[in-house]
Amino acid sequence: MNTIVNLFYQYGNKVIITVAIANAVIFVLTIMSEKKMSKLLYRKGNSARKFIPDMGWDGNKIDKLQGEYQIMIILYTLYTNITAIFPLLGILGTVAALIKEFDDIEGLTGNFMVALSTTFWGILFAIVFKGIDAVVSGPMERIVEDTNYVVRYEGKEEQE
Repeated sequence: MNTIVNLFYQYGNKVIITVAIANAVIFVLTIMSEKKMSKLLYRKGNSARKFIPDMGWDGNKIDKLQGEYQIMIILYTLYTNITAIFPLLGILGTVAALIKEFDDIEGLTGNFMVALSTTFWGILFAIVFKGIDAVVSGPMERIVEDTNYVVRYEGKEEQE
């Protein structure tokens, strides 16, 4: 346990910032996948991004849509799960610093600063990424609903 505490005490802020950068990259990949899905689902020039059924869906187009859908869902799920971890990383840093504090009373101020800084970074990134998620989740839900419609109803006609 002391090894883990010492590692997170030393590198806690760097771990949190590295995870935040990775989450930002995953977010960009998610948005790129969402754009591909939009191009597949919505007619060109459809600025409202309103789904219009009966667009001549064939088996190949539906397969392509399903493949892109799986990628988008995996990326978005990964993004939201990593976002949920940030407060936990902040708390882990606080706990590691407090455990270290009892081992090293002379370094009380430094330990307290590590505890506060890891908590700060964890909460800050959680707020930022949850705010971004609030903006993105609506269009993602619409794409999920429209994709499910195409696969269920448009694909059924192709099979018959």
